[in-house]
Amino acid sequence: MSDISKREIIKEFGPDIVYGVPEGQIIKMRGTLFGDAIRIWEEFEGSGNQVLTIEDIIEELEKVPKKFHKIIDCVILNPYMSLDDPNWIASAGHDGTRGWITIYKTKRNRAELKEIIAQHEILLHEIGHIFDDYGSPAGQPISESTEWSEAECLDSQTWSLSETLKRSYVSFYDQISNNPAEDFAESFRLLYSPDNGDDFKKRFPNRSKFIEGLFR
Repeated sequence: MSDISKREIIKEFGPDIVYGVPEGQIIKMRGTLFGDAIRIWEEFEGSGNQVLTIEDIIEELEKVPKKFHKIIDCVILNPYMSLDDPNWIASAGHDGTRGWITIYKTKRNRAELKEIIAQHEILLHEIGHIFDDYGSPAGQPISESTEWSEAECLDSQTWSLSETLKRSYVSFYDQISNNPAEDFAESFRLLYSPDNGDDFKKRFPNRSKFIEGLFR
């Protein structure tokens, strides 16, 4: 049973909220409440540019552990392509200071995009970014801390994707990105993944212990 309220609101947003909206223009969006606090926004008068629906996002949110729902303020189904990376297979972004996750239009159809978002657990990954951005009492991203760097180094001594790699990447996306923020987000995703969590703890015990310690 979906944990969704039928409460809906209609608002108009500019490019400061819905990235890609031409400067000086606005877009009308419908916001549907999921649970107690997460608002899912979609284009009110759909242009067909964004193939995902509110129901698709609800399906993914229901896979996210409820203790992390409070980290998310809203999910925006953006009918525009990402200005930073328009060709990425499933383009998503986050605003850590506001707890927003944005899912951008891509060139893929709905079935393809749903499969990719589910397979790569995009929402969990973006939640990891949000927590990384504002979860540290020191005021800096957690992924830039000495403690996170030490956890990476310790895990590198026991497991790696390849014998030629000098550090342990937790996924091939992490390897391609090759920066601490993506390493943290991917580690967060895999640790709290229903399908990958146990395996992740065995392969990367130091990252696991560090992240779990943040929620004690």
